[in-house]
Amino acid sequence: MSKKTLLGLAIVLAVLMAALWGAGRRSAAPAGAEEAAAGTLLTDVEMNSVRAITITDGTATTRLVRAEGIWIVEGLDGYPADFDRLQRLIREIDEARNPQVADPGADKLAEFGLTGDSDPAPRQLVLEHAGGTTILHLGRLREPQRSENQMWGPPPGRYVRVDEGPVLLIKEDLGLVQADSGQWWDRRLLELEPDAIRKMKIERADGSYGVERTGEGTFALAVDSGEGEVDAAAANRLFGSLRNLRADRQLASGEEEADAFADVLVCRAETDAAAYRLEIGAVDTNNAASRFVKIDVTPVPEATPEQEALAAQAARKFNGRIFLIPTYQVESMTLQRAAVIRPPDPESGPESESKVESEPDSESDPEPDSDTGSEPESEPAIEPPPIPEAAQEPN
Repeated sequence: MSKKTLLGLAIVLAVLMAALWGAGRRSAAPAGAEEAAAGTLLTDVEMNSVRAITITDGTATTRLVRAEGIWIVEGLDGYPADFDRLQRLIREIDEARNPQVADPGADKLAEFGLTGDSDPAPRQLVLEHAGGTTILHLGRLREPQRSENQMWGPPPGRYVRVDEGPVLLIKEDLGLVQADSGQWWDRRLLELEPDAIRKMKIERADGSYGVERTGEGTFALAVDSGEGEVDAAAANRLFGSLRNLRADRQLASGEEEADAFADVLVCRAETDAAAYRLEIGAVDTNNAASRFVKIDVTPVPEATPEQEALAAQAARKFNGRIFLIPTYQVESMTLQRAAVIRPPDPESGPESESKVESEPDSESDPEPDSDTGSEPESEPAIEPPPIPEAAQEPN
């Protein structure tokens, strides 16, 4: 047999061995590293048509509903949902691409954390949309093996299942899928731009006052606030205190402490559309960094129909509810009068008549200086005239 023939046989044998080795590798590949499913995770769901989302985890349930153009948390008496968080969740689901098929027959659900007795319990995301209802089951995370500073093995991801389909592996964590309703309500309370506020009034036991905007960066003391001059820097701080008001917690009715509003500070603000009244109560005994607050919103008399609608929407959000807000935000919106209002400058006028009348008469006897207690300077003595030369004695 020639060398050329032997070389050809060797090449064929090498190709066959490589093929057999690859087939063995595929048959022994771990679950989650197999074929890939084309397209998106939820191929039959038009995300823009989703009208309700229900999240469960075995112990809690949260239902988010789109009503009258806004998303609300149904379990919190229709309080607005955190729309930014909701958008991030929908975007993450919508962008989940090319999931890998981990278990085509779905006969190993327990292995992937997708059975009712799994620990932790699987989470479910139920989407109600124009095409019907779709259920996304979230199983356990797959994490790569680690050793000190090294990491190897398949990439991280999460096992999921759409309706009754196969078990899939996606690279997205989907950590935003939380069944705790406390994660979903909108913590933004007020976002009033300082330039939109035309006047504010602070009611304190140690001195109340009101400040009105007169122009860009200029302010004046309200007519019912006594005398004084407004410190522009302090007024800017006061008017900016409602630009980014956030809540730490929302309390159910009756959940607040008994004396939470025994002594209150009141902050009033008025825009062209609405009047806001913030009633600030005591410090939370469980968290000194928070204070109780109530917010009431009413439209101003001259508001347009559109402005009235926005004020009514804000009223539904706030009126009758109690929040805990950061203490540092309270400090800016309830500045003491002395921090904002300077006392008026003392009047400067001509010299008083009493001072003019006290000047001594040139013909009268001088009197002691009342300020120094010393005698006034006497008039200079008159020197005698020189003696004429004729009258001088002879030598």
